[in-house]
Amino acid sequence: MDVTAAKPQSLRAVAQAIAPIGVALVAVAASITAVALAGESPVDALDALIEGSFGSRTAIAATLARMVPLTLVGLGWIVAFSTRRVSIGFEGQIVAGGIAATIVGLNFAGLPAAVHIAAATMAAALGGALWVAVPAAMWARRGVHEIISTLLMNTPAAIVGYFVYSLILPIAVGILSSLSSGFEKVAPWVEFNTAQTPLFTGDFTPTGEQWAQIATSGVIWLVIPLALGIARLLRIEFK
Repeated sequence: MDVTAAKPQSLRAVAQAIAPIGVALVAVAASITAVALAGESPVDALDALIEGSFGSRTAIAATLARMVPLTLVGLGWIVAFSTRRVSIGFEGQIVAGGIAATIVGLNFAGLPAAVHIAAATMAAALGGALWVAVPAAMWARRGVHEIISTLLMNTPAAIVGYFVYSLILPIAVGILSSLSSGFEKVAPWVEFNTAQTPLFTGDFTPTGEQWAQIATSGVIWLVIPLALGIARLLRIEFK
């Protein structure tokens, strides 16, 4: 055995093992620095972070509800990247998979627990897969790279619209809702981020009206843009 060759490999394995811990520590350090620069107590901020994440059963459930989908999406990206493909649309995959899993979870309560969990998991995987089915089909059938059929085919207006939807619209909705109780009732019907709140808070069980709000705002912000985008892609001749 070549000891010289084995040593760099072992060091690389150690570095890969501790890299996630290092990233987490850097993130915590950056957060503490930002809190300190704002004139607040880093100790109080860390205490609030720990209490909000693990201080109760509800907090732990909320943490897992956020952590598990992100972890699975990260693993899915690794699998795709290992085949030299780039998985794009993580946020959409999380939402589509979460909605599919919630539908199965709420409407098949008579199933055995193991079967119920497996069915909800499979529904989530299918929902996420369907979200990226169009660029996958474009690559498989027409050889169009997924980055071209998604990111690079977005017009400047669509890119600006996405950032408005992701960053500016939720802030604007929050401000308008605080100023007008009437708008607070309208917001879940037209703003998808607000409509999704029942999926991640409380008992994680939306009412019938809340499901209608999710469906309505989802059509506005997901289905209609998706349909228009697919129609546009199908009219383009790739060379």
